[in-house]
Amino acid sequence: MLEADKTWRVELDVTGIVKVGYIGFIPIVTRDVLSYDDLSDIPEWMQHRVAALRMMPPNPHESKVEGVGRRVNETVYWILE
Repeated sequence: MLEADKTWRVELDVTGIVKVGYIGFIPIVTRDVLSYDDLSDIPEWMQHRVAALRMMPPNPHESKVEGVGRRVNETVYWILE
C-alpha cells in the first residue's frame, strides 16, 4: 500500500479551529472537510500524530516521520492513518 493511500490533512487555524480532510486514494464514505472547535476534539490517533509532528521543523522535506506523516508548514500536517 502506498503512503498516500490513507493520508489526512489537518490544519490548525489561528482561532483554534481544526480542519480535517481526507486526501488519500482509498475510497471513504465522505471527502468533506470536517471542522472541530479544538485539537482535543479530533480522533485520539490523529491527536497523537499531530503532537509528534509538532516537534518537527515546519518543512515537508525535513519533517517526514515514517508511519506518522509530515509537517507541511506552521499550521498544516499530513498524517497517515
